Amino acid sequence: MKTRSYWFVIQIVAMELAAGQGTLTIAKDGVANADVVVSAQASAAVKHAAEELASFLRQVTNATFEIVNSPEGEAAHIYIGPDAARMVHPGFSTQDLGSDGIVIRTIKNGLILAGGNPRGTLYAVYTFLEDIVGCHWWSSTERTIPEKPTLTVPKLGIRYVPQFEYRNVSYFDAKDADYSVRNKLNGQRHRLFIDDGWRNARQDLRRGGRKYAWHKSDKWSNHSFYTVIPPEIYFAEHPDWFAEIKDDQVYGIDYIGYPNAGGKGKRAKTMEQCKKELRSLCLSNQAMRKEFVRNSRLAINWSPIASIFNVSQIDGMSACRCAQCMDVANDEGAYSGLMIRFVNGVASDLERFTGIMFDTLAYHYTRKPPKKIKPRHNVVVRLVVAYDEISRNPGKSNEISFSKPLTHERNRTFHNDLVDWSKICSRLFVYDYAVNFSHPIQPHPNLRVLGPNMRFYAEHNVKGFESEAHSRTPGTELAELRAWVLAKLAWNPKLDAQKLIETFCNGYYGPAGKHILAYIDTIHDAVDASGDWLHPGWGYDGKMFSLSTLDKSWAHLQAAEEAVKSEPVLRFRVRVARLPVMYVYLMRWNQLKAQAKTAGRAWPLPENAQTLFDEFDAIARKKKITILKRIYRLPQFAGFRR
Repeated sequence: MKTRSYWFVIQIVAMELAAGQGTLTIAKDGVANADVVVSAQASAAVKHAAEELASFLRQVTNATFEIVNSPEGEAAHIYIGPDAARMVHPGFSTQDLGSDGIVIRTIKNGLILAGGNPRGTLYAVYTFLEDIVGCHWWSSTERTIPEKPTLTVPKLGIRYVPQFEYRNVSYFDAKDADYSVRNKLNGQRHRLFIDDGWRNARQDLRRGGRKYAWHKSDKWSNHSFYTVIPPEIYFAEHPDWFAEIKDDQVYGIDYIGYPNAGGKGKRAKTMEQCKKELRSLCLSNQAMRKEFVRNSRLAINWSPIASIFNVSQIDGMSACRCAQCMDVANDEGAYSGLMIRFVNGVASDLERFTGIMFDTLAYHYTRKPPKKIKPRHNVVVRLVVAYDEISRNPGKSNEISFSKPLTHERNRTFHNDLVDWSKICSRLFVYDYAVNFSHPIQPHPNLRVLGPNMRFYAEHNVKGFESEAHSRTPGTELAELRAWVLAKLAWNPKLDAQKLIETFCNGYYGPAGKHILAYIDTIHDAVDASGDWLHPGWGYDGKMFSLSTLDKSWAHLQAAEEAVKSEPVLRFRVRVARLPVMYVYLMRWNQLKAQAKTAGRAWPLPENAQTLFDEFDAIARKKKITILKRIYRLPQFAGFRR
């Protein structure tokens, strides 16, 4: 059958499982017909789940739901958490639910909302509120809470464990702790810890904490080689600990074919040269590895919230080409073989730290999986959906097309890499990109690939998903939509992404939603027709940004604003959605005006670019977009008064 919603399918099955049980009325005409039962010994997260349920049910029904420690009286009872569930169902089990799995089950005169420790019960409550009651948390500050003085619950029998155990979406809004837990995100970027300083940082137990916590500082969570072995400390005495590279290698080298045995490169002469050229570590050097393990041990002891430790390459292409390193790489058929041998060694030496996973990146020259070595059981591989311009697509600026699903022929090499990693790695995570880093406000039409890509990951046993976006500023292109849709797909990759997009647009933009959807279709149809090879550094002069496409897009956005002109909150949301198209017009003002004049087309914008810039600037400042200084340094903005 055609999938409308995975949850819908589950609920149909659930109803069959719950046959014989009637619907449950928990509020009638603004009066509560149920209480909320939570054990006095429940964890902080379970007690918080009970408080959240009572609070939102009151907002929905205008009724007060009492929180009690035991079921009493004839009213219906909503049992929160495993301990409460066992009051009415002694055999209730959380077996196989892990930390995040949920149970939502109607029983005679009651409802069970429970899950695994520590976050499962929270997620059960929020899933119930969202999927059954109709609450939605669109952003950290914007939500939809329905008004239902009478609230009836259908028969339910849901038991669900998310495939992606790690779910990280790094948009600005998504960092908010309440947004994160309500949308079931648990990753490094989400503020699910109490920040009392690095040494004293603690998990936010009320919100369940993070699934995997790297060290609090970002410098420990990616590209950590210089963090653990700083050139400032070690280069002077141990220059051989750092990569030997060829003269032309700073700008990239093919690590796939290995036409020679190496040994033709040079060591850096100074620490400054080493850092400037982003030279990685010499992974075959055993003395360096011993020091790496020693420093890692100290770092793990120093960060009590850490449950995962990063061991990964510098963000550059300057890997070691010494004879010893290249011998291993050639033996493995990929430079990743040398990397995994090194990471496995570190993970083995530090295995006494039970509960700690060691993660590394499969990125650029380590993206291709090795032929022989396999990651250890306590090693996580984060495969980066990064375009590899040198080794995989000689002569071209990029490899992966981000407007096409990963199953498309354009993306064949990455597709094959992921499939091959999935065969050898028990803990495979994906590190994806959702935005344009060079022009973060301009349209980035990749929404149509989100659903297919997430299903592709799930089908190949990916266990964690991370989407890098703009975490330090609000106001990037359709940021609220992207964060929300990605959160939903990370929780359940079988959901219909297009339906999610429609749900968000109609809920967030109200009557303007249909026009926003028309704009989204216009810009996505344009990139499909253009043949543009979309990537996270795509420029503003792509074929997809034709005068015709921009004018059509602007018309839809103008119609959207007109539809909500009397509603200030909705109107501002629409005005923020207009910024991407305004940005492209401003970047190409003279060119586009000349094209319109030549073609005899009416110009839909003010005659003076300063007028449009003033509007753009006012909206962007009100939205508190913090990258304006960077944008306004571009030559296209140099002539505007501010």
